[in-house]
Amino acid sequence: LKPVKCPFAGGGGVDGTSMRRHASSRSSPSSPSSPSSLPAVARQDSRSAAAVPKAVTSLQQLAAKHAFRKPGSRGNGCSGTVLPPLVSPKRSSKSFGKEANARSRESHGEQAKEASTAVGSGPVAPEGDLCAICIQSLDDGGFFFPCGQEHRLHYACALHFLGRSLSMPSCDGVAGPLQGRWTANIRPGWRAIGLIEDCLKDATPQTVGRVICPLCRGDWPEEEKTPLATIMAQLRELSSKEQAGSASKMKEALVRIWNKFDHGVSVQQWRMFKALSALDRNLHTVTSFMHLVEESCDGVSAIILSFLRFEHVSCFSQVSSVGNKICMCAGKLRAPFARAATVRSIVSHIWATDVVSIEVVASSSSGSMRNSFTTTAADALAFDTWIRAAWRLQELTLHGLQWERIDPGGWRLQSCVANKSLRVLHLSHNCLLDPSVVRLADAMLRSPQTTKFLEVLVLDLNYITAKGLAAVLPLGKAANGIHTWGFRHNKLGDAGCGFIAEAKPKLASWDLRTNGLTAQGCFSLATVLDDMVELRLGCNRLGDAGVAHLAEGIGNKLTLLDLRHACCGEDGSQILGRALCSATSLAQLLLSGNEIGALGAESLAEGWRWLRSLQHVDLSSNNLGNDGVSRLAFQLPFWKQSPFRLSLVSVGCGIVGMAKLRAALEAHPRYDWQWTIELQNNTDGGGTDDVHQIKRLLDKFLVLEEPGSRACSKESSALACVARAFSKGSSFVGASRGTNVLRS
Repeated sequence: LKPVKCPFAGGGGVDGTSMRRHASSRSSPSSPSSPSSLPAVARQDSRSAAAVPKAVTSLQQLAAKHAFRKPGSRGNGCSGTVLPPLVSPKRSSKSFGKEANARSRESHGEQAKEASTAVGSGPVAPEGDLCAICIQSLDDGGFFFPCGQEHRLHYACALHFLGRSLSMPSCDGVAGPLQGRWTANIRPGWRAIGLIEDCLKDATPQTVGRVICPLCRGDWPEEEKTPLATIMAQLRELSSKEQAGSASKMKEALVRIWNKFDHGVSVQQWRMFKALSALDRNLHTVTSFMHLVEESCDGVSAIILSFLRFEHVSCFSQVSSVGNKICMCAGKLRAPFARAATVRSIVSHIWATDVVSIEVVASSSSGSMRNSFTTTAADALAFDTWIRAAWRLQELTLHGLQWERIDPGGWRLQSCVANKSLRVLHLSHNCLLDPSVVRLADAMLRSPQTTKFLEVLVLDLNYITAKGLAAVLPLGKAANGIHTWGFRHNKLGDAGCGFIAEAKPKLASWDLRTNGLTAQGCFSLATVLDDMVELRLGCNRLGDAGVAHLAEGIGNKLTLLDLRHACCGEDGSQILGRALCSATSLAQLLLSGNEIGALGAESLAEGWRWLRSLQHVDLSSNNLGNDGVSRLAFQLPFWKQSPFRLSLVSVGCGIVGMAKLRAALEAHPRYDWQWTIELQNNTDGGGTDDVHQIKRLLDKFLVLEEPGSRACSKESSALACVARAFSKGSSFVGASRGTNVLRS
């Protein structure tokens, strides 16, 4: 026999020699190997092992027979284990009493555990790793039953247990509070949680006594010890996690289906086989077919190349030899719309004759802004030579290249725009100085084509002063004129506003943000404000005096007025509110980041009540408070705009203001007017219910069923699709037609 580990002794294994020697020393006529001579523990274990295979059973009996040694005896592998004297169960109970019985039960438990390990049974799982309802393993999450012992259940099992406990009748026949309401069709969701919460809110002690822990039979905790809202919040959090997991699984399934049935290898092979079969039916191969239509490809190529961008033309040129012949010329792509990160890429890969739009944008996020430092004067010279052949060029965008560094004075830049019929010229973030801008304006004024077609001139993020602005203002006096002027983040100052007033440009949009303007500049702009469509004056210290000057000159052609972070206070906002009735075309009024209070907000609200064209008002980051929001709520019934968006983010509104706004919307519903009121970052958590209720009152397509309910799921999904289509710009007729179809 090989050494075997004894399942009952505390030592190691026992070999055959020691077992035989020990058996001969213990053998006597009065103690044969009979069941009566063994202790009760040995007899119980020999009976419990009857279900084990015979080989294992005999091994256990043999090991148990020789394991109980006398005190002080030794043997190979037993490690000198000392065991208690062997006594019969009858003598044990009479001699030692309860203490001997307890010691016997403890010894039996340890021996049974070791025996189970010896026969190969796995370890018993801890109590906390199994759900007491379904007896299945628990993951990292789960619902902690509020019994104080941290017993966990599955989320669905916990809802099922709580619902059944509150719905089943008691032993004396008293019906449960949820009897008839808790059915098998209720799914584990927010509706089920709401039923349980409503039942436990006003529950009697007899009702609460129904709910006990399925593991320790512990009672439901009192409200002072563990609030009911905390327990329900745990259930709702688990419900959200389960829904998120289901959504992710659905997304993965849809992705697998999409990859398999739309872009799989088999699908592509089937499409290729179908195309080749169609060619075979016409007695053509791919090569013969392309050569047959090669003569008529010129007209097709003209249509294709009229809208393809650089990267799409590159892919189209690799389809076949004929496609390569159409899209390539002298080793360069015939791309009408070219976009790259460096000038060098444009010159090296694009055929200049067919170019309509050039867009060189050095993006700082992708690291291409560093490429602007690698652009040299040689690149500027090559670009100048290359662009002379681009006689069809209409749009030129050079952003973030710091052109002033590689071309001081703008000598190459003026030759790039000379004799070009440009519609859009975008030269932002190039560190241009006044001499470069003056030379650029002279070159464009000498070319009648440029002044005739130029519509957009953007010179943002440069170092242009009033002198450079005065040089380019004559470009707006052409027949069509420039309708978009961009001078954001320059150094124009109040003198630049004076030049604008003297030039009296045609109707256009102006971006003069971050130019160091004051009230004096606003006084100059007020004289030509009637000829402006959009005016952006944000991030300038205008003050109340500057806003008052602008209010005097506001006209009926203005559609956007941007006065964000303009140091406007109560007086300026009140004057502006009284003048808003003249801006009959105003669509956006942006006043965030100022010092407007309650009276200023009320005056503004009284002013825009007459503007049916107004769509967006931004009053965020102003100190309106509860009083200001309450005054806005008082004026809300008089607003007739649709659609309309009001931003009240971070205005210091509390519970009182939210309640007033909610009451106004309940009294004067606007759920079908396409309204949006932004109220983020206001209350400290007390008015959260009011915020959600306001959103619910304004949302036309919001389904008022509980999230866990499946009722009207198809109709709600269809209404959501109609809402998204309407928000993307679909016509009102189309949206109404979709709603009527759903109703029918």
